[in-house]
Amino acid sequence: MRFLTLSKRRLLQNLSGWLLPICDLWLTIGKNMRILALDIGTSSIKAAVLDVSSGQPLGPITKIAYSLDYPTPDAAEVPADRLWGAIAKALHEAAQDAAGIEGLGSACMTPSLVLLDGADRPAAPIWTHLDRRSRPAAQKVWRDVGEEFLATTGNRPLPGGMSALCYRQQVATTHHCNTRCEATSTSTVGWD
Repeated sequence: MRFLTLSKRRLLQNLSGWLLPICDLWLTIGKNMRILALDIGTSSIKAAVLDVSSGQPLGPITKIAYSLDYPTPDAAEVPADRLWGAIAKALHEAAQDAAGIEGLGSACMTPSLVLLDGADRPAAPIWTHLDRRSRPAAQKVWRDVGEEFLATTGNRPLPGGMSALCYRQQVATTHHCNTRCEATSTSTVGWD
């Protein structure tokens, strides 16, 4: 598994060269644009159709709650089908009477760990940022290279954020499926 780590500042510097012109174009053509906004949170999904120029909802703001599973005291996870069902229901309820949606904006709970099988289907429940199975690894990273880690990533090595980094060490004895790692985070991305 390889990891790409970028500081937030460096990531923004890299993006600003092409992101700012796109934002200017978006503001120019988006005067009467409608977007479907989606907020994938840790305990609920919120969705609404918004007018881009005013930011105001053009219909109902839907909120669909879902629960996390805690199979051990340190684990906090959600089955992918439960999360997907909540997302689909929130989108349907928010957009069912809306016409002319021209874009989708989303925010997603991060960091989260999604393990995929060979057919790109979820192979295990999604580990959320509330998961604390990597607490010992996070403590060790802070002891060994804490200040360097903080300077590089912009974050302390917190247990929820370390789940993707420490996946193989944490479950090597309990999971034996062929998986690929997809991690969402503000500063660390992992892949096979």
